[in-house]
Amino acid sequence: MNMAANDNITDRDLVGRCLDGDKPAWDLLVTRYTGLVYHVMRRCAHKNGAVLQPEELEDLHNDFFLCLLEDNSRRLRAFRGDAMLSTYLGRIVFNLTVDYLRRRRSHCSFDEFMLTSRADSADEDSPLDQAISDDLIELVRRCMPQLPEKDRGIIDLKIFQRLSVNQIADELGLKVETARARIQRALEKLRKLVKKVH
Repeated sequence: MNMAANDNITDRDLVGRCLDGDKPAWDLLVTRYTGLVYHVMRRCAHKNGAVLQPEELEDLHNDFFLCLLEDNSRRLRAFRGDAMLSTYLGRIVFNLTVDYLRRRRSHCSFDEFMLTSRADSADEDSPLDQAISDDLIELVRRCMPQLPEKDRGIIDLKIFQRLSVNQIADELGLKVETARARIQRALEKLRKLVKKVH
């Protein structure tokens, strides 16, 4: 590929050449879109309240370009040219980054989940927080039948109905301190069950 022609090659032609196994075209694709990839990864992380370390960025950058070649270049083949290639690739790298952050954060402990539970948050969750919370809530749902009925009721009020300690105390006709103690006991039992299955 002629270097002078690099600036004039269209996205569709560039993808076509990459699919034909043209190494200089692949190098041009990587060079042309590396800046975009890093920008989208950082923006995605920031939007989701995360920070990616330089080594994570580099690994994700490499994973992104490798994913374009997976399954007989399925993702490159899917590009039809209806949108700009930068838009198309940006969406892929955004999704890849969200998946990475989700996997990274899914390793958070149940305690961290409870500390940042949506039950006590007035702020709107990011899509990533929502997905992680939904995953953990589904895990809690699977563990619920193993709890005593009294504890299931407390967990339901705290996690699923998202009531505060004061609201739970009112609902059950308890003093706030008593409600807090019952919540802690129920959460401790739930925590043990979650750790067994997670």
